[in-house]
Amino acid sequence: MKYKHPDRNPIVTIDCAYDKEKLELKVSDNGLGIDLKKYGNDLFGLYKTFHHNKDAEGVGLYLVKNQIESYGGRILLDSEVGKGATFTIIAPNQKASTVG
Repeated sequence: MKYKHPDRNPIVTIDCAYDKEKLELKVSDNGLGIDLKKYGNDLFGLYKTFHHNKDAEGVGLYLVKNQIESYGGRILLDSEVGKGATFTIIAPNQKASTVG
């Protein structure tokens, strides 16, 4: 809730889909959003912050991306400033690849 929009109650939605090859998890919010034109290249960098929160450390997205990639996955972001963000995590379906 650290990045909730000050003018509305936060809403977070989670959606998941999978098939034999991959899992796709989407987490969306109606928060502050991130300016991808301005920060897109630094999005998952260590110690990079995109809002002026005094307690922001810039390690969360970096750690999440590294963990996801260690499992052969990737993370994407679609965001609009003032409207919110959607993080999409795509990872190999490990269970399906070990069966049969």
